[in-house]
Amino acid sequence: MEVPFGRRTLGGVVVELADASDVERTKPIKSVMETYLSEALLELAGWMASYYGCSLGEAVQAALPSSVRRAKKREKFEGLVRIARIEGGVDTLRRKLKAAPRQLSLAERLVESGGGVEIETITDDWGFTTAHIKALVIKGLIEKSEPSATSPLDDIESPVAELTVAQQRALESLEAALASGRFSPSLLHGVTGSGKRRFTSGLRPESSPTGAGVSFSSRNQSSPAGG
Repeated sequence: MEVPFGRRTLGGVVVELADASDVERTKPIKSVMETYLSEALLELAGWMASYYGCSLGEAVQAALPSSVRRAKKREKFEGLVRIARIEGGVDTLRRKLKAAPRQLSLAERLVESGGGVEIETITDDWGFTTAHIKALVIKGLIEKSEPSATSPLDDIESPVAELTVAQQRALESLEAALASGRFSPSLLHGVTGSGKRRFTSGLRPESSPTGAGVSFSSRNQSSPAGG
C-alpha cells in the first residue's frame, strides 16, 4: 500500500490488523497495491530481520520482486478465453472474419489450442492485442472467463500438481545435492512459463543432514535463457 508520511508518500506492507490504534491521529491509506505476501514469506521476512539485524520493513522489501513492489491495484483485462461453440466451425469463423485477418488468426489459434488460454499468453507470447480479444468477445466468437483474485507472487509459491519426467529427474538431482550437505551450485534451464519456480518450491531443506538451506537466483525472463 501507499501511505502519506509527512510531505512524502511511502510504500508499506500490512503485516497485522488491529481493532484500534495507539496513535490518536492517523492518516488514511492513499492507495492499495495488488501484491500481498503469503504467511510463509512473512515468516521468512521476520527471520531475515532477526538474523541480519535489519528492520522488518527492509526484509519485506527484499522478499518482494522489484517488479511488483509498487504494482498498484487496478482493473486488468485478464482471464481465460476459449473459442465459442459456433455452428459451422472454422468455416463460419473464416466467413465472419474475412475482413479481419488478425482476429481470424487468433480465432484459429484458439481452435488449435483446444481449450482455455490465458489472455497474458495471447498478448505476450502469441503477439495479439487486447483489442483483438475484445472484438472477438463482442462478436460472440470467443468466450472469456474472469480470473480469481490472486497475488503476483502466487505463481512463484504454488507447487505444481504433478511433475513431468524431466522435472522429476531434475528435482531428484537437486535433492541429492542438498542431501550431500555440501555447497553445490546447480543450473536449471527452461523456457519462460515452463514451471521452474513452481517446481523448485518442492525442494525440501530437511533433506540436508546439516539443515542447509536453498537459495535461488533467476535471470530476467526476457533473457535468451528464458528465466
